[in-house]
Amino acid sequence: MSKEIHKDFREILEKYSDKEITFDTRVEDLDIDSLDVLEIIFKLEERWDISISLSTDKLETVGELNEILIDALEFRLTP
Repeated sequence: MSKEIHKDFREILEKYSDKEITFDTRVEDLDIDSLDVLEIIFKLEERWDISISLSTDKLETVGELNEILIDALEFRLTP
């Protein structure tokens, strides 16, 4: 499942930016605005049927967004 998550995560991000994307990539370096970040979050929520609550102004790197996604998925799977 982890590979599928990372694949989907990358595919969603690549729809918004043509920059090289790694977990260390700063969100501001992707040349996307805060609305794009919200759309990315909505797509992640929709794809994985989860709820992500975060302040986009505190989001600095792609890796942080990935960790938030993983945490939300783990929370959903916790009985």
